[in-house]
Amino acid sequence: MHVYWLQRRKLVYCEVQKVASTTWKNALLALEMAPAGSKADMQQFNRLPLDYVHIDTNVERYLQRVSRIVDLAKMADMLSARTKFLFVRHPLVRLLSAYRDKIAVGSRSEVIHRKQLALIRKHFARSPTNANVGDAVSFVQFLTYVAETPTREWNYHWARIVDLCNPCVVNYDFVGKYETLRDDSAELLRRTGLAGSLTFPQRNTTIYYKATSGEDRLLRNYYRHVPLSLGRRLYEKYESDFLLFGYSFREEWFARRS
Repeated sequence: MHVYWLQRRKLVYCEVQKVASTTWKNALLALEMAPAGSKADMQQFNRLPLDYVHIDTNVERYLQRVSRIVDLAKMADMLSARTKFLFVRHPLVRLLSAYRDKIAVGSRSEVIHRKQLALIRKHFARSPTNANVGDAVSFVQFLTYVAETPTREWNYHWARIVDLCNPCVVNYDFVGKYETLRDDSAELLRRTGLAGSLTFPQRNTTIYYKATSGEDRLLRNYYRHVPLSLGRRLYEKYESDFLLFGYSFREEWFARRS
């Protein structure tokens, strides 16, 4: 469901939410829509709703979900794609981004916020912790909910990348990282011969985590209230993502209380 086929450009992209997925889908859509020999126009999406690219009926002419390909000839064409790629992010940083964007008060997506709030309340109502969840879900409550919920029931905004993209089944040619998004995106476009067709938008990728100088203040402000024991439970849930994509578990981010 999260893997897309770009027939014209012979690309396969696995969408991982909270890893610049909106920007990448806009970029790929612009590439597919651009007339032959012309540069992709990214500015057109500034005039459209933020979630425009995530509505299948808007983009399926250009970005087709692999799960919906039933034509055998098209499937064979897809499997011979010249480049299959995805972008990944530190699991705990991605969790924080999902919380701030979808769960915290004032989140951008009211529909997802209401649905997840109801699920979190239902979970704690039957949980031994019996935590009181009001109109606002704390970060610790959200992480506890994630740790106590089977991975198959997770929302795709924090689902494990191994479950979204099946990297042990799909032979990806390129795995970029959010922490080095600008350089990795440029390298991907260079390798695919598309550097002259698209200027990938610059993003501030260090707001949560600076790979070269340690954790950012925002990251510390959230995780310093999270018990280390809860952090370790989250690591167990996301262990495959940590190991496959070369991320480390940082105990110093967490509170030392149990």
